Amino acid sequence: MVKHTFSLVVLLAISSLVVLELTPYGSATSPDSLRYLDMARNMDQGHGAVATDYSLGNWDRSSFNEQRQWPRLYSFLLAATSPAVANVKHASYLSVGLLFLCVVFVYFILEPRSNWFVALLSSLLLCLTLPMITVYSYAWSETLFIPLLIMVCWSSICYLDHDRIGSPRRQIYLFFTVLFLLLMAYTRYIGIMFGLLLPAMYIQSSKGRKDAIIFIGSIVLYGLGVGYMLVDNFLATGRLSGVARLATDKKSSKTYSIPFPSC
Repeated sequence: MVKHTFSLVVLLAISSLVVLELTPYGSATSPDSLRYLDMARNMDQGHGAVATDYSLGNWDRSSFNEQRQWPRLYSFLLAATSPAVANVKHASYLSVGLLFLCVVFVYFILEPRSNWFVALLSSLLLCLTLPMITVYSYAWSETLFIPLLIMVCWSSICYLDHDRIGSPRRQIYLFFTVLFLLLMAYTRYIGIMFGLLLPAMYIQSSKGRKDAIIFIGSIVLYGLGVGYMLVDNFLATGRLSGVARLATDKKSSKTYSIPFPSC
């Protein structure tokens, strides 16, 4: 217990040091980051999950556009955890917690299968890799997507480790796997592809009749959760991705050849 407490304290300290030293004035931003922060501010102000219309005609910023190009979970998390209006400084504090989740669950995956010190060292090395440092310097949805992916790995591994048919703990791990997979889908659309893990887990696990029924029910639950988001996008924009196709003029779709002088 003392070793685990020491490991968690070290991981929290390093996570905080890495992110806060890299972002002394708040998380860096990209066009995607600005959209996430804009949606979070609009949620804080009671406008809902919408994007501000920055066209010249909307000089007082009182008009908003439906935003479905990006799933809304990261913006919702920014809004829900900000004490006031979400900003880049708050995004950096959120990144500390999300990076901490990453390394903690890597530690939980490795510690039962190796020495606790090896698990701690491996988690620290992950925290200091260039891809992780880059991602957690920005207000990106990947900062949420990565810990969810690691948590899916943890819960699915624990499910397969508890291979005794009918084990209540096994069903709890299955529930968390489905939950984390749904949260991944609501964070980034690519997360939907990770739902293929569920049938793979079913094939790999021991199957009693009760377990099969529970597993099929879990897959149906996951399908309903993802289906709701996609159908909602389709009803709003006519496309499952939530990005409306721009109208094009057929006359303008002609191709033109540019003559080049022969050599």
